[in-house]
Amino acid sequence: MMSCVKFFIQKSIILHVSYILVVLDAFLKLSDEMVLMIFRWLPKNMLVRCALVCKRWQRIAYDEVLWTRMDLGSRTLNPGSLGHVLMRGSIILRLAQAEVRIFY
Repeated sequence: MMSCVKFFIQKSIILHVSYILVVLDAFLKLSDEMVLMIFRWLPKNMLVRCALVCKRWQRIAYDEVLWTRMDLGSRTLNPGSLGHVLMRGSIILRLAQAEVRIFY
């Protein structure tokens, strides 16, 4: 009985890993432009996470097209973070009720 359950668990894991590999392979075949179009739908915090996946995703996730509009309203910004946002090439920057910390 135990070996039968173990077999099904192993089979299930193999199928799951195989599915992930197929999906990743399909995603790797997409052009950078297509990935960029997908990334446009993601919130900024998810773009930052995507940039950690691999060098290709980092390059695409930090494309200036994705960072032209930024909404930092009602947030607390640490020193230097506003500079990073502006260096990304933001054209529209919303800072309504944002707090910018300045350390001396």
